[in-house]
Amino acid sequence: MQNWEGYAYLGCAVIVILAFIIIRRVKGRALYIPVPILALSLSAGVLLLFSFCLPFRFGHFFNTLSNNLDFIRQFRAVGRFAWPFYFVMNILAFYYLAKACTNSTHKWVKILPLLAVLLATIESADENCRVREIIRATPNPFISKASEADYKVAPENYQAIMTLPYFLIGPEYYIKEGDDNLNGKSMLLSYETGLPLMSSMMSRTPVPIALKQASLYESNLIEKAIAQDYPSELPFLVLADSALCSSDELRILKKAKLVGFYRGLGVYKLNKAELFASDIDEVLERFSEEYVGHRDGMYFHDSAAFVMRDSFEEGEEIVHVFDGKRSLKGVPDNFIEVLSLDENNFELGQAYEFSFWMYGDLNSAPGTLILIEKDPSTGSETYSNMIGLLRFVNTRGNWHRISLTFIRQNSSPFRFVIELPFYCDELMIVDKCLIRPVKEEVFEVVNGKLWWNNIPLEVDVSTLMDTTPLNSN
Repeated sequence: MQNWEGYAYLGCAVIVILAFIIIRRVKGRALYIPVPILALSLSAGVLLLFSFCLPFRFGHFFNTLSNNLDFIRQFRAVGRFAWPFYFVMNILAFYYLAKACTNSTHKWVKILPLLAVLLATIESADENCRVREIIRATPNPFISKASEADYKVAPENYQAIMTLPYFLIGPEYYIKEGDDNLNGKSMLLSYETGLPLMSSMMSRTPVPIALKQASLYESNLIEKAIAQDYPSELPFLVLADSALCSSDELRILKKAKLVGFYRGLGVYKLNKAELFASDIDEVLERFSEEYVGHRDGMYFHDSAAFVMRDSFEEGEEIVHVFDGKRSLKGVPDNFIEVLSLDENNFELGQAYEFSFWMYGDLNSAPGTLILIEKDPSTGSETYSNMIGLLRFVNTRGNWHRISLTFIRQNSSPFRFVIELPFYCDELMIVDKCLIRPVKEEVFEVVNGKLWWNNIPLEVDVSTLMDTTPLNSN
């Protein structure tokens, strides 16, 4: 929960008025409160208790009860339920104050509302000044105009704006934040040209729609259903920072043509046919080249590169297996340790991709992938939440390929752990994980079939190689 989500400070004036109301009531003085305000006050009090996670934080019974009430399990930040109490108590206090001013015969009572407002102003002055300075220090991007050297976009020649790296912020557990500089400038470009953005930053968008949109930026080894959502044959306008792009994003950028610059970022023209063209022929051609690295049925150029994969064949035999006979599973309200490395030879500062296959529908997707690092000198562990877009290529029913790019800054022991979401009602099943350098393609041969970067191509390798490769299983 964000820090501000639990803020509901009533203020000294309201607290004094409410205390006066309570004292009068305790002394037996008549106190009339309209039924609507009374009902709101009682409801707000109940919500205030809920904001403290009461009574569900006490005892096994209440914990079990909350786990079986689906509508309660939807709430992930209960501190927000203090807000109604804040608003209703202010209404109650100022209603009573207005009533007192109307009925009282004392003239000094008339100034009480003014004193209450003045006290609230004094209390909030520091916070308002702080926010004012933040606003003043934030540049207004709409005032700054593009330079004369920037590319002059003819909106009628394009159908939409694509950002690389892209951003997708909407569903709770499926986000990719992108780059703030690129995100902001893409919005400016959209504002200036009237072209829609293919990336989005909004709240609570449907998960299937978000994942469908994310498939635009994945490998073109399978047909993309989203292509039907772009009926126009006009090209796409690409705004990109190549230094920040992932391997998949760089693959897209290589298909585009540089046409100019916009506020320091490259502007490219990308034909629709190029964006959705299959990469299978190009991938197979690269595999046919001579590879130096060959380890346990895996093929890659750099024999010294750190490449690791695990098919969890020492796991438990269960119904759902992506490849082989066994997989890794976890139960709801639990964690799955997908990978643990005490010793490794990562190239520090190098970007690596960690990918694995997960079974389940969209509601069973992992919420958080956590990187846990251990300090060899002290033995203490540090936790880093790596909440990024959980990208998938759905090629086998309900199996989804999850991938995440990370950079190792030290060689300390570490492990990847999946925190299962609170709403997960099914087993979490994971199979076939792979770590590889982003710059390094990894081909693997499994039962005579070719895999590329942990994606099955279902290609018979006997037609591509003169010798039969080693079987990775």
